Amino acid sequence: MSIYNFVLIYFLIGGFGIAMINRKSLHQEANGNRWKKYWVYLLLVLVQLFLIDKGWYLYFGGVVVLIGLYEIAIHIKQTKTLLLSWGVLLVAGGFYITFFYQNNILYQQLLFVTVVIFDGFSQLFGQLFGKTKLFPVTSPNKTVEGLLGGILSVMVTYYFIINAFHLDMLQVFVLGVFILFFAVLGDYLASLFKRLHQVKDYSPIIPGHGGILDRFDSLILASFGGYIALKLDFSNAYVFICVVYGIIIAVIFTISEILFHFYTIKVEITRKITHFLSGIVCLSFPYTLHNHWIGLLLCISFVVILWVSEKYHYLQSIHAIDRFSFGCILFPIAVYGCFFVYCTIYNHKIYFYLPIIILAISDPLAALFGKKFPIGVYRIGAIKKTLMGSVVFFLSCWVLVWIAFAQSTFPIESKVFKSIAISVLATFTEAISGKGFDNLSIPLVVELSLVLM
Repeated sequence: MSIYNFVLIYFLIGGFGIAMINRKSLHQEANGNRWKKYWVYLLLVLVQLFLIDKGWYLYFGGVVVLIGLYEIAIHIKQTKTLLLSWGVLLVAGGFYITFFYQNNILYQQLLFVTVVIFDGFSQLFGQLFGKTKLFPVTSPNKTVEGLLGGILSVMVTYYFIINAFHLDMLQVFVLGVFILFFAVLGDYLASLFKRLHQVKDYSPIIPGHGGILDRFDSLILASFGGYIALKLDFSNAYVFICVVYGIIIAVIFTISEILFHFYTIKVEITRKITHFLSGIVCLSFPYTLHNHWIGLLLCISFVVILWVSEKYHYLQSIHAIDRFSFGCILFPIAVYGCFFVYCTIYNHKIYFYLPIIILAISDPLAALFGKKFPIGVYRIGAIKKTLMGSVVFFLSCWVLVWIAFAQSTFPIESKVFKSIAISVLATFTEAISGKGFDNLSIPLVVELSLVLM
């Protein structure tokens, strides 16, 4: 089966979807516009596939970038903003053209078809089932349901393409992750630009679609993502490991968002679920990361992601709380700090495992029990805690420490003393730590206790 067949099948499915949407709509003009947009898009896609097949697409890409520069110029009058916008488009456009120049035709087709299917079916699923706004401020028509529908459609497509063309599953999977991430980012940035400059469409050059940048924003930045993905050297274990950890954490964030938006689970619970799952994943570091520099790279990456998502109100399943907290930012810092101690000072896994597993298990348990059974409310300064939460923290911490010391050669009296002492210190630290600082103070106190004892 050729790429053309895949595209035609999906356009046929899309046509049925449009027919279903139009049956529910009483606006004849809107119905006609949907069909016009559909046929123009089909023609545009087939023309581009033909150009890719003939090896001529880079010339088409050059025209796209040039028209994009013109579309930006007609909407921006400030020189600095214009030059900055041009610079961004020229860099992204350079990767866009380079991707379609350097790579073989099959990967060019794969990237193009991925963006086409994702764009088309995310819009279709959004119109049919969309309820939850993805970008409420910048792009209110985009929905979470549409995003998930687009991703699902791409996954199904990849299953058939991998088998039909005998492609490497891991490489295609990573390529797809990068393409989709940058496609969504490209669409978001284009919407943000239009929102900031009060632009509805960049131009009327494509009937039913608007301007060149309205239609090609996702593809241009997705090409940048595809270029990076195909340059990754998976024979290098560190590259592979970083990509795998990135995907795992992205899955955890996705699970948290689904629980928050679709199952209306409270943010305090989804935060703790994310906290727990992330901590458990990090316990694999001593087996997969052989120096602390890779841990530092992962730490910095996720601190940046969490800071940006909080600043721009994304990842609501983590950030939508009614109090100020540093907890999310301090969590990866604490993980790296413990891993640094393990790698460079005390080469024994307990110096990494125990602080992190107490943070991952005891802290969420204490918070959940304290909220569910608010028995014995007390205050330390402005910090409000419950006796129930503190007792649960102490008991779970004691069990974890006891298990950690179970295989040691310490006398039984020493094990009992160490377990109780560490648990008491950790519980006291949790009780006096507010605004998320317990995510750093608890591992620090446990680490110091291990060193001093």
